[in-house]
Amino acid sequence: REQLVGAVGEPALEQGEAPAWNARLLLLARAHGARRYLDFGGGVGTNGILLAREGLDVTVADVSDVLQRFARWRFERRGLHANFVDLKTTSLEPARYDLVSAVDVLEHVADPIVTLRTLHETLAPGGLLVFDLIASKADSDRPFHLLRSKYPIRASVRGLGFEFVEKFQKY
Repeated sequence: REQLVGAVGEPALEQGEAPAWNARLLLLARAHGARRYLDFGGGVGTNGILLAREGLDVTVADVSDVLQRFARWRFERRGLHANFVDLKTTSLEPARYDLVSAVDVLEHVADPIVTLRTLHETLAPGGLLVFDLIASKADSDRPFHLLRSKYPIRASVRGLGFEFVEKFQKY
């Protein structure tokens, strides 16, 4: 961790406000010259805070009113700005974002392919989408985990217009 924090130089990591793997988004944003970032399914805004501190124009999109309120509070507390989108009532702007992430999100949506298609439409030309796929068996303790197999989704990604850039691993 020390080497990654030293390389990134991000106080949020040093203060324990973001897991070390979130720094990969920061490195990708820098490497690709991203200016506008969409944190899709952004929850409490951890990735958005990290990239807002880097100076990106951040949008946090989620379906949870509770999480959105908490994310707003976290941004305000730090003196950071972000745009917030309630995905229940508002559509995402097409061709806007240089970097989009959907981390720990696709296992919670009814149709990951439709969601990936929507995210593709939000990307500006040359934009980058970072996502993960977490599949699990049906579990009554986790009824919100809907994705049973990641392989059909992985097989469909290129057909949606994406081009593989690099493997993004959190663990």
